[in-house]
Amino acid sequence: MVKAEDLQVSIAEGYLKLGMYFDNLIRKGNVEDEKALEMCQKIHELEKELFVLKKQEKEVAKELCPSCSKEVEQLSKFCNSCGFNIEEYRNRETVTCDLCNNELEGNSKFCSVCGSKVA
Repeated sequence: MVKAEDLQVSIAEGYLKLGMYFDNLIRKGNVEDEKALEMCQKIHELEKELFVLKKQEKEVAKELCPSCSKEVEQLSKFCNSCGFNIEEYRNRETVTCDLCNNELEGNSKFCSVCGSKVA
């Protein structure tokens, strides 16, 4: 049995598809209706704003690849420049030097910064 909520969702999806189709026609210059052009212009301005915000978020969420030192997104699993497995590197076993707090590989016997013996 069909529920009213399911029909509402289908109608909303239909309007969304219709709107996207109509917007595509406007972008191609096939519609000259002033009200439609105005409505789509507002949507296009919001799309630009969204693009800028997403770009800013990505710029903030960057780190350097441990292998090649190129910038990569913080959530990247692999470096897009050299292919280094960043996720595996993040999950590796590490130890911290008691003297200088430098992060070291888990099997390190001496600190690469201060030279002290790692416990």
